[in-house]
Amino acid sequence: MSLLLSLRSHVLPDPKALAQKLTLLSDIAFASVTERTMAISPDIMERLLDGLSRFLIDVAEAAREVAPIRTPEVAAYELQCSEAAIVTARDAIRLRDRDMARDPLRQVTDRLGIPLDETDPDWQRLAYRASRIILNAKEENFRRDHGAYSTSTAVFSRALTSEVAARSISQLWWS
Repeated sequence: MSLLLSLRSHVLPDPKALAQKLTLLSDIAFASVTERTMAISPDIMERLLDGLSRFLIDVAEAAREVAPIRTPEVAAYELQCSEAAIVTARDAIRLRDRDMARDPLRQVTDRLGIPLDETDPDWQRLAYRASRIILNAKEENFRRDHGAYSTSTAVFSRALTSEVAARSISQLWWS
């Protein structure tokens, strides 16, 4: 079904205004149709996945910061557990088992105050993407447990780039 209207007019601004109104009406019609068929919008999906990523990394980092000293045996055992978690996450992705993502997504949606309908057709896509993020987070946390960080701390980075800090350190060093 299509709508065909002539924009011919003897006054030039009239067709332009009419075309803008028609564009606005078609945008509104398109939005109303997509809202009914796409319950989890891309921006909400992005917010959820971003929140999940931050949550998984930040929680593990906060736990490392306050964790007591560990023996080499305990460290080796915990790293084996991390490796097993990574293998489990890979298997879930390989089998397209989205249950692994269900609870973390529920926690993030509760935190962000976003209602989530797990019967929604976009739930499968969201859960699959969340599963990949969970795998990425487990791999990143595994590296961090080994002491391998991909970037320097913010304070250290600022210290390296700050001329004032460099001068004051060199003055202390050479005095």
